[in-house]
Amino acid sequence: MKKGMAIKLDNVSKYYKIYDRARDRVKEAFSPFRKKYYKEFCAVKDINLEIKKGEVLGIFGLNGAGKSTLLKMIAGVVTPSKGRVITHGHINAMLELTGSLNPELTGRQNIDFNLSLNGVADSEKPQVTKSIIDFAEIGDHLDQPVKSYSSGMGARLGFGIATSTKPEILIVDEVLAVGDVVFQNKCFIKIRELLKGGTTVVFVSHNISLMIEFCNRAILLYDREILFDGPSREIAHYYQKILFSNDRNRTIAELKGLPIELAYKSDESSILSNTNNENVIVDQFSIYDTEGVETSFLETGCVYDIVIHIKFKKNYEKVRLKLNASDITGKQLNFLDSVAESLISNVYEHDSYVFRTSFKNIVFIGKYSIKLEILDITDKRYSVNLLDHELEIRFESGVIGMEPLVNIDKIEADINNVESKK
Repeated sequence: MKKGMAIKLDNVSKYYKIYDRARDRVKEAFSPFRKKYYKEFCAVKDINLEIKKGEVLGIFGLNGAGKSTLLKMIAGVVTPSKGRVITHGHINAMLELTGSLNPELTGRQNIDFNLSLNGVADSEKPQVTKSIIDFAEIGDHLDQPVKSYSSGMGARLGFGIATSTKPEILIVDEVLAVGDVVFQNKCFIKIRELLKGGTTVVFVSHNISLMIEFCNRAILLYDREILFDGPSREIAHYYQKILFSNDRNRTIAELKGLPIELAYKSDESSILSNTNNENVIVDQFSIYDTEGVETSFLETGCVYDIVIHIKFKKNYEKVRLKLNASDITGKQLNFLDSVAESLISNVYEHDSYVFRTSFKNIVFIGKYSIKLEILDITDKRYSVNLLDHELEIRFESGVIGMEPLVNIDKIEADINNVESKK
């Protein structure tokens, strides 16, 4: 392995034997002709990866992409079927926070056992034990069997033990999704301390903002192979596009720069549905961060721009643009529903407009849809829905905090066309 490398995976694959019936294992064992009774399932395929010392690598991937299997092979829990995994340094693997705890032992006994297992000297044990107890905050339960603990208590104790000694390599698999906000913040502080000390970290989480914050590099697993490798923010953007795409193979081809049969003017990785109207065309419906990068994932406290390009193929006296957000239950969260701010008057055939609105933050953790409605206002009492577009987005954290600023600009080229018609 090269100097300065902490982890190297050389053409690593993992296969599992899948049997239809339990008795097929016995039949295969005694088969005189070595007949196979199993189907082979590939969990990870031909992985080549090098991770430098002190590097923080994030792993993105859809469910079933092979993330957990890859981490288990790096941790030495699972043996690869092909290839080899080379690691340099002591590894702490947080695959399950309570995985290192014996439910029959008390919390104190578990601490002592794990410290001995990790080679902590007897002279250092009292100080390390105190730091674990202070972190876990389980009080009198410390001397009770772990099997009597709540899941939160077990998680706090398990994390405290796993991070009590400074490992050279730390593997974290979605363990920060458990516990309350206070516990999660304590975990983040602890991980930051380890990062400052030069610990190499391999990190998996569905919290994309967390991955971007902690990881200086990321890979994207798709169909059990490494699809992309690069800066965490860029890989997170690719992951979002694939995650929300209606046609993932086509989206991947676009991201990789491969030729495809159809060229899309709009971002089909984010537009979920639309009601076609030949008189109104939406060329673009996108969300951008402050760096001008298109995204469908919004972080807490950040400012974002919604940009919409609209072309009209017919004259309208008044047209109203309406945006509203809804959660997965369909509950409406209106944050832009102002006639004064979203009304366009005297629209002519072939006119084009750019609609921009800025806002800070959005709702609570979860997936949401932003719906665009374009309405023909014939009078104050009656309107006709010309077109619907829907954009799916994901918010990791935060509360409602909208400060929408709206601009609607007419494209100059079309103004000249209108004047020439007059």
